[in-house]
Amino acid sequence: MGMAQRNNIPIFVSFLVVNTIFVGIVGAMINDDTSGVGNEQDVLASFLLKIGDKDKELLFKYVEESNLSETDKIDLNNKMQDAWNRYPDNTEKDYLAANKALGIMVNTVEKEREIQRQKGLENHEFILSLHNVSTSTYSVKEDKGLIEIKGKSPVLSSDEQKKNCYSNLHTVDKALHEDMKQYLYPNGPVIRYGWNIEGYYTVVFYENMEISQSQINEIYDLISETAIKTSADGVTVAFLKDDFSKEEVYAGYDNKERPVIGAIKISAFKNLSVKSATLGFPVKDTNDNKGYVTAKHFASILGLYIYQPSISVLNKIGEVDSLGGSNADASFIEYNDVSPEIHVGHGITVDLEDYIACTPTSSWINKDVRMSGTNTGPVTGYIDGINHISTVNGNTYYNQVTATYDSQNGDSGAPVYCFVDSELRIIGIHKGSTSTHAIFSALKYIYQDLDVLPIKKVDYPKGDSNNDGVVDFIDFVDFAATYNQNAFAIPFDSTFDFNDDGVVDFIDHVEFAGLYQS
Repeated sequence: MGMAQRNNIPIFVSFLVVNTIFVGIVGAMINDDTSGVGNEQDVLASFLLKIGDKDKELLFKYVEESNLSETDKIDLNNKMQDAWNRYPDNTEKDYLAANKALGIMVNTVEKEREIQRQKGLENHEFILSLHNVSTSTYSVKEDKGLIEIKGKSPVLSSDEQKKNCYSNLHTVDKALHEDMKQYLYPNGPVIRYGWNIEGYYTVVFYENMEISQSQINEIYDLISETAIKTSADGVTVAFLKDDFSKEEVYAGYDNKERPVIGAIKISAFKNLSVKSATLGFPVKDTNDNKGYVTAKHFASILGLYIYQPSISVLNKIGEVDSLGGSNADASFIEYNDVSPEIHVGHGITVDLEDYIACTPTSSWINKDVRMSGTNTGPVTGYIDGINHISTVNGNTYYNQVTATYDSQNGDSGAPVYCFVDSELRIIGIHKGSTSTHAIFSALKYIYQDLDVLPIKKVDYPKGDSNNDGVVDFIDFVDFAATYNQNAFAIPFDSTFDFNDDGVVDFIDHVEFAGLYQS
């Protein structure tokens, strides 16, 4: 599909939802003098009572623009001035006044963000309508390649049962990796293994190899013994046959794009023929070198020239600089002329607002996920498996994620993303597919292997949410809004996720406190 036009549709950051408890905890981190502070609201107040003259002026401005009566505005301002004068010998009334003042500030910011959010939502339904929804459903028991199921059928009637089952499977899976290596192709018959949304631990044999009952029993015994060692409940194992996953390299969206963006056709000359795939998304490394990522099985040779859209001297867009390891089917190509946008079909692009760089866990199961490939176009499905191990063409990849979206030849390297509210967040890169699932490498492992992260449309330094060059009180309020929020939550902002683990938590507290007023 060609790209006849470029219509930029910004997806705005969603509105602020601030819990004063979170703000209080952040205040405690930033201020080491909290003697006499009896609860979280008092800790919050102790922070507000220490702010400088510039922040006091800002607070008064918010009070003045609030819907309080003139009498209440004067009363609150006087109470805050008295509280500052009394510091550090403050009273309970001082803390109450401070909390009321911060509440006014937060409410004002919430209203401003909600206006922006509504503007973004005006276009969001249209963007979603561009993604083709996969109509395929999968069941282990209906899989044509099913050989045998050993163990009791999983019972997943309640959320609690699902949580316990997925937790057990994840624990067993992590403990199995070393022992399962001996069975992986070409040394053995196994080409994939991992657990899925139905609660089965699946072991997939190469369909062109003879599999004996003794081999099945041996692997089952290994998995069962591992479950016992890890104190996990019994694991139900499904043994199947299938072909290798298809590494999808073909054709796609072929307009020439400068700057280059995510989800467009790229080409290379290798193995005496022209190969094509999909550009993933713009990234930068820890030295702020810009570039982009695509599938390693396509960009598999250091120094390989990459072109966009087709091979021509004028179309070169860099050469392969680094290759992912055993956890990410991804390569990095340094190239300065990039733009943080993702093509979602029909010549329309969406701003890359944020990313999800945390380790895939059972909480990912059933999450909606989308892919925009040069041959399939924009599609949607849901995540149905994590920590899968896949071997193809002599390369074994660990910690792969499986999903239900459709894909075809030419989609390798495509961006995998989700929408949180109306905000596009990168979650990984498309690897390929089996006869039943799509497979992608999570951003967590792209970051781990290549030391690169997506470039965001609004890409500010860590901690400085408004890019004014200083981490100050405004950033403090925004940080409080994201505290304890994970990467799938609306208020999440990776600007405050200092270690990029997908959640703003205590570790990020420490980093933020160290930057405050710097």
